[in-house]
Amino acid sequence: MPSEARVNELIAAHAGLPWVHPWQRSPLLKYQLRKTETYTLAAGEDYVCRMAFDGTHVWVGLDTEPGKILKVNPADGSYVVYALATGEDFIWSLAFDGTHVWAGLWTEPGKILKVNPADGSYVVYTLAAGEDYVMSIAFDGTHVWAGLGTEPGKLLKVNPADGSYVVYTLAAGEDCVWGLAFDGTHVWAGLDTSPGKILKVNPVDGSYVVYTLAAGEDEVFALAFDGTHIWAGLDAAPGKIVRFTKI
Repeated sequence: MPSEARVNELIAAHAGLPWVHPWQRSPLLKYQLRKTETYTLAAGEDYVCRMAFDGTHVWVGLDTEPGKILKVNPADGSYVVYALATGEDFIWSLAFDGTHVWAGLWTEPGKILKVNPADGSYVVYTLAAGEDYVMSIAFDGTHVWAGLGTEPGKLLKVNPADGSYVVYTLAAGEDCVWGLAFDGTHVWAGLDTSPGKILKVNPVDGSYVVYTLAAGEDEVFALAFDGTHIWAGLDAAPGKIVRFTKI
């Protein structure tokens, strides 16, 4: 197999040929040079629950007691472990806001951590009684949003400067905010209901529209936005993926 440098030389030479179609001259042409690599963590570093990327490192949250956060070098899989304090358990959500990594803990009451990516130091914001299980986190460019695994579900709009927040409590039957995503305009929330529900949330005032999925499309566990559509992953067997047209 040729080296990556040699492949890049061939790509450059190919792009310079006069009869090559412009579409085939793209410098973004990607060749897979090696197999997928698996990095096995050390003993006691169990249950990878959430991941996020800060532009340089991959961050991994472990569902352990106490929780652990890994800062992973994507070049070689090496990592630094930041172990949380006793009582700071089960990392169920991660997000990056451009400056800090945010982690949500599956605790009663819930806890939100603002992590310095340089050294893993962090500030803990403990929620009020009844605000339990931080299951999802997203950043809207201004605020950090947290979804709680409560019945009914709750959405928190958090000021990243000081951890103060506003609580938006959902209606009866709109339970457990498992997934969050931001599309540039609205925050989207996925609920652990049967059938599943997806909320389009106005980030200014927390008002929202509810979209209920079809029968058998239950429990919206994960959400993502691709620039055009909202994608929802359902906690089903077999799994289901729903492509939702943004309205």
